[in-house]
Amino acid sequence: MKAPHWIIRCWITLFLTVLTSWFLLDSFYLSKTATSIPQLIISGTLLLLIIQLVIDLGLIWQAVPVERGVDKLPSDPNPQRPDRPRQPRQFLFSIFWITLLASLVWLLGLSIASFLFCLIFLRWSAGESWTMSIIYSVVLALLVSSVFFFLSSITPYRGVLAGVLT
Repeated sequence: MKAPHWIIRCWITLFLTVLTSWFLLDSFYLSKTATSIPQLIISGTLLLLIIQLVIDLGLIWQAVPVERGVDKLPSDPNPQRPDRPRQPRQFLFSIFWITLLASLVWLLGLSIASFLFCLIFLRWSAGESWTMSIIYSVVLALLVSSVFFFLSSITPYRGVLAGVLT
């Protein structure tokens, strides 16, 4: 008997939640300068995994048999909408955006790259207006810079071009 897709997804989410919790506990044994960024990233990841786990468990609790042997939920709770078919090029676009982010961080450093990537992504991929794209990009750049300001023992990566431009 084949398990429904959402039950498998729930087990995977549970496994990732436990694994991420273990990583968070393990990060407390790092040195003071090496522990802050992993704890920040892992805490956010753990929060998102817990939210996903609650959503997945809600799907299981809703799966009450309506008729004998028939589940209320389909095997895939997120079927694709027929009015927006998934394009095969979506995978290539995802690879493009990830590569662009990594390239910008490598060339310009984390603070400037976060501003530029957010601006480019929101304007051209998400279709956001210029005003909102600039506002969100500035807020993100200030947040990234403030993290490194408050963690003054950690110097942010300045990028390859920082040595050429200065």
